[in-house]
Amino acid sequence: MLFTVVVVSAISVITAGLTNIAYKQLTLSSLAKDSQTATIWADTANECSVFFEQVAIKHLLGQNPPTDEWTCGGITFDIDWNGVSGLSDYEDGNYEYSLKAKDNTPAKKPCFEFRVKSIKDEEASTKSVTIESSGFNICDKDNIRTVERAYEINYSGKYDPTSESSESSGSAS
Repeated sequence: MLFTVVVVSAISVITAGLTNIAYKQLTLSSLAKDSQTATIWADTANECSVFFEQVAIKHLLGQNPPTDEWTCGGITFDIDWNGVSGLSDYEDGNYEYSLKAKDNTPAKKPCFEFRVKSIKDEEASTKSVTIESSGFNICDKDNIRTVERAYEINYSGKYDPTSESSESSGSAS
């Protein structure tokens, strides 16, 4: 009887150890998948933010009043214009705004957000734009399993709001 108890105990300890190792491996592989998902959504945020900054903002600010909602990548965003009230504020070259997923976005769905800040240099007639894009594996940022990946895009160039094209150069990190 004692021998049976010792063998069963040994098998139980080995089983518990193997289960613990399997659980840690499962968690690690899940984290890698979540990280990849967040990175893909951060890249999507880059694409949407550049499109918004270069094309959509002029249309949205041209409306009276400017709309506070925009959709990209299948996600609807609330726009915080942060004092930008119309096209003239945008054309001034000094502005800041951010887009965040609407509150009705399902918490388990991946999402992203971005912030844009522009500073115009009067002397050099240039505009410097900084875009900070973040992607998340799930939209519930209070969840301990949420993974965030972020990019920052910086570009600058000659600034003439009346011109359809302007020279620019930039970098992303």
